[in-house]
Amino acid sequence: MAILMREAACWAVLALMSARLLVSPEQLSTQELLVAASYGAGLLVVGWLLWYAVTLYFVPYNRIKAAEDFGPIRDDSTKNLGGRRCAAVNEVRRRQKEAAMPPPYPNAWFAALESRELRPGQVRPLDILGQHLVLFRTRAGEARVLDGICPHLGADLAQGAVRGEDIECPFHKWLFNGQTGEVECVPYTKQSKSSLKHFSVTSWPVFEANGVIHVWHHAEGEPPSWYPPTYEQIASGHYRYRGRTEHLVAAHIQDLPENGADPAHLAAIHEKIFADGNDLEERSRWGWIRHNWTASWQPDAEHRHQAFVHMQMTFVLLGKLHFYHNDITVRQVGPGLVYINFKSPLGSGVIQQLVTPVSDLRQKVIHTIHWDRSYGLGPLIAKFYLMVEANQFERDVRIWNNKDHLPQPGLVREDATILKYRRWFSQFYSESSRRPLRPVDALEL
Repeated sequence: MAILMREAACWAVLALMSARLLVSPEQLSTQELLVAASYGAGLLVVGWLLWYAVTLYFVPYNRIKAAEDFGPIRDDSTKNLGGRRCAAVNEVRRRQKEAAMPPPYPNAWFAALESRELRPGQVRPLDILGQHLVLFRTRAGEARVLDGICPHLGADLAQGAVRGEDIECPFHKWLFNGQTGEVECVPYTKQSKSSLKHFSVTSWPVFEANGVIHVWHHAEGEPPSWYPPTYEQIASGHYRYRGRTEHLVAAHIQDLPENGADPAHLAAIHEKIFADGNDLEERSRWGWIRHNWTASWQPDAEHRHQAFVHMQMTFVLLGKLHFYHNDITVRQVGPGLVYINFKSPLGSGVIQQLVTPVSDLRQKVIHTIHWDRSYGLGPLIAKFYLMVEANQFERDVRIWNNKDHLPQPGLVREDATILKYRRWFSQFYSESSRRPLRPVDALEL
């Protein structure tokens, strides 16, 4: 707000100076000059406020935060070692194995890119799941994902170009089929196409829905056994895109959705009002109003890859008066897709939480919001909800960035849903799902 006031003051000063320069003293008295300048300053301020209001209403919200924006982060090499540093590298490696951290890349669909960021004919590098991939959209509009390194001499296919439905390597113009990854053409060879099959690159299954391009990962190479849901309200335009946030989190992917099965953390982290900031500090000036949460986590009996969190939130005034009841249904689909469905007196909509592993202990988390018209106030209400969600989420980020993943946590009876959640999550690992690599593994003895 201070920045906005300074900008308005600058425009007012500019109006005064302009009036003084454009109108000579002989034409107007000093008093008349001040009145003219005041009218000019008022018009400039009103124009600036209108511009700001139009921007606030029509431009989608966009908030991007790095992991380091939330304070110091523990070194990955010390996580899950009980906080103890060892002089001998072999001892560190032994403790890493004993820590038994789950594999970093579950078998599931993950968000690759938001659909609006990839036009037909455009190529994008994609560094996720510990691999370098290439994402492109064919001339027909289909999104494709292939391994990003050309098997010929190692060039980056993300520097190549789309040729119809295929992608061309920039180094020697090898052409790869966008759907299968097979070599379609090597312009300087007389070998047959069939003899080039062993030079194929891996093709990754792609599914596009809700304004998001998803990519399927499976350690055993199995095809998709389920798909992300498609929201008809988004496809029909009833829910419109209103904004996004983006965060980088230094944690294991399993820890993030585990919060949904941990209702006790709501009172500890999220009870203080959203206006009290995204940190963990309690401030007395906001003690008169609080959030009150109730939540329950339950796996979907019919669709094993899904789980639901049913939440209710009310505001509590002076510890007694409860008002503004809000029902929230959270739909967890696989390890990395969460859909937060809102129905409130202010309208209805959905926030997508898209968690994608970038590396073993780095998660890229994108929230997008789609909201109904809400009597013409949809853009403003959606931005408000997204800012509140971002504030609440960033409190969790401060915890995740510095916590260990304990394979055998000390739990009380009220924490039973955490074990239930971990059993549910284990279905997304398979025999070939590898263990996390740590920086210390690269050290030489």
